[in-house]
Amino acid sequence: MRLDPILASFVPTTLAKLGRRDSLPALRRSFDDRDTPLEVRRSIALALGRMGTLRDALTVKALVDEVSRGRDRLTRHFSLMSLAQLGSRGAWSDLHNDLARLLSDELAGDGKSMEHRSWAALAAALLGRSHPEAQPLLLDRLRVAYANERAPSYKGAFAMALGLLKDTRSTEAIHEDFRDIKDPSFRSHAAVALGFLDAIDTADELRKLCLDRATPDTLRLASATALSLLGDSTAVPVLVSALKDTGSLSVQSALAKAVGLIGDRSAVEPLLELASDNKQPALSRAFACVAIGLLAERTSLPFNEPLKANGNYLVSVDSIQELLVIL
Repeated sequence: MRLDPILASFVPTTLAKLGRRDSLPALRRSFDDRDTPLEVRRSIALALGRMGTLRDALTVKALVDEVSRGRDRLTRHFSLMSLAQLGSRGAWSDLHNDLARLLSDELAGDGKSMEHRSWAALAAALLGRSHPEAQPLLLDRLRVAYANERAPSYKGAFAMALGLLKDTRSTEAIHEDFRDIKDPSFRSHAAVALGFLDAIDTADELRKLCLDRATPDTLRLASATALSLLGDSTAVPVLVSALKDTGSLSVQSALAKAVGLIGDRSAVEPLLELASDNKQPALSRAFACVAIGLLAERTSLPFNEPLKANGNYLVSVDSIQELLVIL
């Protein structure tokens, strides 16, 4: 019996989350088989990165070959991230050094495609966060890439990578571009980067964006996320007030998460007031309850984080997507 490709695409990532390393040979065979449905190959690319280390030579070869010669752009991108995941484990070695050079080349546009650069940046951040030994090479390349880039989407990815690596040398440049570049996509990525960089002097701007109904949803969401990363307790009244708007589900979710992650108990009373106010939109009241729950949550991550991590977000199932968006 041949499984529906959508259903089959969940099998590799589920096996990976279960830690079923005994499935690696079968996954690699399916990955090498060009008749395997595209949705499944993409999920296998993600699954391979979840299991093992760079010492798993056959897995590394499969992913490197895909990055170098693969026909599908997104499978190549997922393969870059999986290589970085493999590299994030184990002690620093020559294998890690080889991976750092590969990512550096991709960042410079010297690899298979110039389109790899944004994903190579995020992969570089993942490797660099786990291994400081990789940072000198990768940070130099990222700084040059950020300074020279004009396309907002790529520049945003480079900003995110610099933020993830806590490169405070780049804070001023990212902040200036956040003010000057009007593209909402870039500003969204730059906002989150500033949150990672602990740029507390940007909090006033971020609070205004959260409160302004004219702010695009993506930027509003990113601003709320940045405020939570900054742990800005003065933002709590702004975020609670913004929750009263009938924004999109994703924005309401981000605002609730931001209040919960900041963790200031002064938010409890206004959230309870909002939750019990029959005159407020139902969605706003619901997410006020979510925020209260997050304030009381004892674990460091939302309950559904294991469902989100290493999932093939390109395969959309409504019931699962709704669960993942809520928190």
